Amino acid sequence: MIREWDYDLPERRSFGFGATHYTREDMERADYSFELSKNPKTFLNIDKAWIGVGGTNSWSRNSLPLPVYRIPNESLSYQYRITPVF
Repeated sequence: MIREWDYDLPERRSFGFGATHYTREDMERADYSFELSKNPKTFLNIDKAWIGVGGTNSWSRNSLPLPVYRIPNESLSYQYRITPVF
């Protein structure tokens, strides 16, 4: 059964999100995508911040995003409210 829904996010801040039929734990355990079994539930992942995959030399083993694009290694918090739209 496919269920469609609308939502509203009252605060217009940047964030990243994705929906999948696999738990984070299942994805971390699998070496390859074909090892995953589709779950009937949909899992929503919401990210406060994200970084790129490399910097000015992404071919290096020690490559990092430029300092302005890095996320500090500290506890972060984020609050949001998802409101159904009727």
